Amino acid sequence: MNRVVIDKFRTEHIEKVIQMVTIFGVPHGVERFESVDKFKEYISNNGLDGRVAIEPNTGNIAGFILFCMGYIWPMDDRRFHKSTEIGYISDIIVNPDLLRKGIGSMLVKAAETELAMMGACRITLITSSSNQKAQVFFKKLGYSITGKTDIVGFEKTIRCNQ
Repeated sequence: MNRVVIDKFRTEHIEKVIQMVTIFGVPHGVERFESVDKFKEYISNNGLDGRVAIEPNTGNIAGFILFCMGYIWPMDDRRFHKSTEIGYISDIIVNPDLLRKGIGSMLVKAAETELAMMGACRITLITSSSNQKAQVFFKKLGYSITGKTDIVGFEKTIRCNQ
């Protein structure tokens, strides 16, 4: 595979992201990917930013990541809390046919860089306790488990730009 290009997530990417998710499926929360309007609402309501990995030869979306400032702690009420020092990775999905090619790592690194520029000194995320592949992936990227119930909370300290 040729290298992908990491680009800022923009409105024009939404239809291709939904198409990718529809074709390959998502292990959680599919309702936000049911339509362009629902996805736009999800992004807007949660103040999400993002990056996409684009295959330069085809223009296809190889993966995407959404993130924002704030956190969800898996051991409490699981509500989203705004923060000026903690970043949160909301979603990361990579085309299953393109796994283990470094795309997910590139997307996480892009999110970490952007969140650091926003002032985050820590980044958090949650995943299903049954999603072992995601847990291994985030551990390899330096994330530590911070709590575990039916979901697993992860956290990583980063160098922030404050």
